[in-house]
Amino acid sequence: MLILSPMTPPRLSPIRIRPLLAFAVALGCAASSLVAAEADTGAGKRPSVRTLGALLFPGFEMLDAAGPIEIWGNLPKEVKLVTVARQKGAVESAQGVSMVAAFGFEDCPKLDLAVGQD
Repeated sequence: MLILSPMTPPRLSPIRIRPLLAFAVALGCAASSLVAAEADTGAGKRPSVRTLGALLFPGFEMLDAAGPIEIWGNLPKEVKLVTVARQKGAVESAQGVSMVAAFGFEDCPKLDLAVGQD
């Protein structure tokens, strides 16, 4: 027999909510963009691949970059992922781990969607 007892929902600090909110907004925007692209191409045709840029800057939160990369990386036929920073190369996160930006602002491809911290 399963007994359920009332529980107080966990409280998330603003630090933990902000990346989740940013991710949810990015996910919604990208999903609507993909749906609109599919509608524009007509029945039976696949939409073009969208380019999503994960923006990196000194002190960025790893989850803000790695979360969208993890999710959107599962859709390689729909989304091309790139990492972008002011200059191409390693960028250190707030956690001390560096990620490599494949592109700088000067040579960045046209992005359909950009995700990063505000």
